Amino acid sequence: YVEASPHHAKSELCGGCHDYRSPAGAPILETYSEWKQSPYAAKGTQCQDCHMRPQAGVPIVNRAVKATNALAPDHTFPGGHAVVRLQDAATVRVSARCKGKTIEVQAWVENVGAGHKIPSGAPTRRVVLDVSLLTPAGANVKSQDRVYEKTLEDRQGNPVTTVTDSFLKAARVVSDTRLEPEETRQESFTFDTPKEHGGTMIVHAVLSYKFETAMGT
Repeated sequence: YVEASPHHAKSELCGGCHDYRSPAGAPILETYSEWKQSPYAAKGTQCQDCHMRPQAGVPIVNRAVKATNALAPDHTFPGGHAVVRLQDAATVRVSARCKGKTIEVQAWVENVGAGHKIPSGAPTRRVVLDVSLLTPAGANVKSQDRVYEKTLEDRQGNPVTTVTDSFLKAARVVSDTRLEPEETRQESFTFDTPKEHGGTMIVHAVLSYKFETAMGT
C-alpha cells in the first residue's frame, strides 16, 4: 500500500544535499542552515512551501500521467535560477536629492521572499545592485554598484572563482555580504552632478542575479 511520508513535507528532506562543507571544512552550501536560523523556520514555513507551491494542471509526479485540474505540488522544484523565485525574493527602492554639486542616492534592498540568504547555494552566485544616473533620453552617464556574495579562498590564499573549485579547493570564507532572510540593507551612493546634461537626471536602480560557472564568465 502507499503511505504518506511526513518527512517529505519537511525541510530536513532538503538539508542532506543543501548543506555542504569542502574537504578543508569551508561552508560551501548553507541553504538549509540559513533557513534553520531564519524567522521562516520559527514560523514553521518549510522549503516545500515555496519551492513546491500547489498549482493547477500539473502532473503530480510522472509526466506521463494526465495533468490534474486540482491543485497539486509543483514537482519541477523552481529554485535559485527560476524567474518566478527571483522575482519574489527581493525588492529595491530608492530616494535621491541634490546637495551642492552632488546627487545623493539612498537605496534599500530587502529580502522579502527567501527563507534563506540572497543569494544562497553555490558561492559563485551573486546579486548585484546597480544604481545609475540617466539622461532624460535614457543614456547612462554614471553607475555604481554593490555586490552581495560569499567569497572564498583556497589554502594558499588564492580566490576561488568556479563551482568546481569551491566544492573541492575552498579553505575559508573571506567575506559574506549576502542578505539575511527579512533583512533590509540600506546603501548610499554619491554622484557628481553632470554639467553637460543641464542638471536634469533620472536615478535608475536594478537588482540583478548572476551565476558564474567558470572563471570570467
